[in-house]
Amino acid sequence: MNYLFVRSSAYPKDIYGRQDQASPDDWLNLTVGSEMNFLIQFTRSGPIATDMKPGRVAMSAGA
Repeated sequence: MNYLFVRSSAYPKDIYGRQDQASPDDWLNLTVGSEMNFLIQFTRSGPIATDMKPGRVAMSAGA
């Protein structure tokens, strides 16, 4: 199984992500420095990136 590490301004450490948490097409299009959307799930082993998708979510002014 392939994996990666992502970074987020919401969490100070690298976040582990597994290939099965992204669609096959999205996984193949990821490159170093790509922006992506993901959710963080906290486990006993540490944070895990889930629901990974390429792109960036625009934040609304009310958020």
